[in-house]
Amino acid sequence: SVEQLVHFREVRRTIRRQRQMLLAWDDVRYYAGTILCANLDTPQARQTHLEQIDNEIAYRNFALRNGLCPRCGGKLVLRHGTYGDFYGCSNYPACRYTLENEA
Repeated sequence: SVEQLVHFREVRRTIRRQRQMLLAWDDVRYYAGTILCANLDTPQARQTHLEQIDNEIAYRNFALRNGLCPRCGGKLVLRHGTYGDFYGCSNYPACRYTLENEA
């Protein structure tokens, strides 16, 4: 199966173009309910969501600037792999975060 990433405005059109049944109706109802429950229906909810995203981006940038893993806070260490050097979390294998070496 081919997965598609579509903009929210294109969801209905993309679904209607499907000719093969991919989900049972119970699954469709479950996912529709999940989407509706997660919908940001007030300006305050949207603003809070955007602030959370901004905070996550700021934390990720802060962690990377300081040589820390943005997932678990471990140190990023230079590793040598088959396809070149990269930075990996010192908490491997519990944390599998990697960052391509830009040098």
